Amino acid sequence: MIFMPDSKTDQNNIAFDQQGRFDELVEQYPYLKEARDFGVDIQMLMDNAERTPTERARRHQAALNALNMLKRARKL
Repeated sequence: MIFMPDSKTDQNNIAFDQQGRFDELVEQYPYLKEARDFGVDIQMLMDNAERTPTERARRHQAALNALNMLKRARKL
């Protein structure tokens, strides 16, 4: 069963809890802290790692489609 937040407060609490666990993980592994301090978006990498290869490919294609649309619009 998937938990769906009932309110904005629930969503904020979930986001805070996830951020807290993320911060603990970064502090636990010095190389993650170093990468974050260098500017790597560790949270985005972790989120992508949880996606299936199909979902990652779908999101990549959507980004490419948006980029191509912007390039075509620039030529007009």
